[in-house]
Amino acid sequence: MKGFLIMRRLGILVVCLIQAIWGTHALPAQVTQTDEHARFLAMGAVEKASGIQIDGLNTKRREDIEETLFRFQEKVIGHFEKKVYVYEVTTGGYHISHNELEYSSSTRAWLVAVSNDGMTFGLSGFADAGSAFNSLASKIGVNIGNSTQAELFARLYLNVVLDDAGNIVYDDLRLKHQVEEHFVGYADSEEPLAEKEARYQAWWRRFERLNLRQIAPATNCNESSVCTAVFNVLSMTIGRPPELWRYSVEVKANGMTRLMEHRQVFPLGSKPDHN
Repeated sequence: MKGFLIMRRLGILVVCLIQAIWGTHALPAQVTQTDEHARFLAMGAVEKASGIQIDGLNTKRREDIEETLFRFQEKVIGHFEKKVYVYEVTTGGYHISHNELEYSSSTRAWLVAVSNDGMTFGLSGFADAGSAFNSLASKIGVNIGNSTQAELFARLYLNVVLDDAGNIVYDDLRLKHQVEEHFVGYADSEEPLAEKEARYQAWWRRFERLNLRQIAPATNCNESSVCTAVFNVLSMTIGRPPELWRYSVEVKANGMTRLMEHRQVFPLGSKPDHN
C-alpha cells in the first residue's frame, strides 16, 4: 500500500512539474497523451476549481461519452483517432490513510474532458460548463449534418453540461411507468400502498388534462443549418412529486450549442436549477 501511495504522489508531482513549465491548460504537441496522464490533468482541473486536493479525488473514465464525441468529430482520412479523454471525477472512493485502505461515499462529482494535447474542459459540475462544451466542440472539430445528428448532440449537451439527460421522455407509456414507480417505489416507505397509488393516480389525471401536444423529443433546422431540439425531461426527487421540465437547445452545424429555454411544464410553480 505504501508503494502505491508513493507512486501516486510521484505521478502527481510529474504532472505539476510539466504544468509549471508548459502552463496549466495545454501540453506541447510532441508530448504523447496517455490515459494515466490525462486522469491527473482532469483531477488537476477539479482541484483548481474546487480547492479539493488531488489526493482526495478519484476518476472513472467515461468511454461512452468519448465514443459519442467521436461520432461527431470531423474525420481525416488515415487519422481515425479519438481527440479527447473524458473522466468523471469524484470525491470519496478508496484512499490510503495510515497505511490502510479506506472507503468513503462520493459526495461531489465533476465531468472533465482532456484533449490529446493536454487541454482540459470542465463540464458538469463547473460554473462555465456551457462555454467549455463549445470550446471542446471547436477543439475536436464537430460537424452536424442533419436534424437527427443535432438532436443527438443536444442530448449530449444535456448530459455532460446540465447532467439532466437521464429521464428524457419519449412517450406517454414510459412516462406513466416512471411516475408510478416514483410514487409507489420511492415515496415514503411508511405510507400505505393504497395512499401511494391514490397520489399517483391524482398526479396522472391532472397531467392528462394538460393534453401536451408534443411529448417526445423534436428537432427542427432552418436554412442556415441552425437546429433547435426540444426535450421534455422528468425530474424525480425523493419526497416530492415528479416534475416535467422542457428544454430547448440550439445547435449549429459546427457544434456550437446553447440552452434557449428551461421551464417547468407540469406541475407549475417550481424554479429551474440551471442558469
